[in-house]
Parts: sequence; C-alpha cells; structure tokens
Amino acid sequence: MKQGWILTFAFISMSAFAQQPKDRVQLDDLDTDKDGAISRAEAQKGPPVLVARFDAFDANKDGLLTREELRVGAQAKTQGKQLTWFSDADTNIDGKLTREEVTGTMPALERAFATIDVNGDGYLSREEALAYGKSQIEADKARKP
Repeated sequence: MKQGWILTFAFISMSAFAQQPKDRVQLDDLDTDKDGAISRAEAQKGPPVLVARFDAFDANKDGLLTREELRVGAQAKTQGKQLTWFSDADTNIDGKLTREEVTGTMPALERAFATIDVNGDGYLSREEALAYGKSQIEADKARKP
C-alpha cells in the first residue's frame, strides 16, 4: 500500500514535470497584434494552463500579460517541482485541494484524503500534502533493511 502511494506520488510529479514544455508560453508566438503583451483573446490560442491561470498571472489586473508577468507566473508554477501537480490539480486556484479536485484524477490522494487532511477542514493544503508524502517515504525507508 505504501509503495503504491510513493509510486503514485512520483508518477504524478513526473507527469506534471513532463507537461511543462508544452505549457511554456512564448510571448512572441501568441502576441498576434505585436503590442508586446498577450490579451485574454490571444491567450485562448495558447496552452490551457495559460487560460486557466490568466488572472493569477496578470499581476496588475490590466487584462494583458507582459513578458515579466509570464516570467514571474512561470517561475511561481515551477517552484517546488515535487508539488507542481498540486497547482495543476488546484482548478479553482485557491491554494488548497478539495476531495472533488482529486476524485478520479489522483486515486492515492483520494483514498488517503482524510489521513492527509490533518486539521480536518475538508481541504488538503500544500503543507499537508508534502508532509504526508515525506512521511510515506520515511516509513518506506524504515521498512527496508
């Protein structure tokens, strides 16, 4: 059971990491009007992650993504690669996962949801997910001779 969790955790991390190149956005490719920024309409022609995170990336809330906003947004998305999958699963971008967000897509988290949700608030925080993953890795190491 524990090995299944670790393998699932590693698979989710690797899958999210493997998807990053196709999610990488080049401003020049999407900036069809060549004004130096990507509008919401231009973003629609890009990767789904750009559309989903448009408002989060648009730091000054002007409805346009500049090169700097894309850089900062991409940097934030790739920090802590072991939890990149967390951001991808967080469909409403509230910084926590609901049971609905993991149901059907992350079976290991779905099965262990109540255990991972240490504070019992009905959400999985990044910290709870990371702590659980680390505890499972440590438990597996302790069992090996």
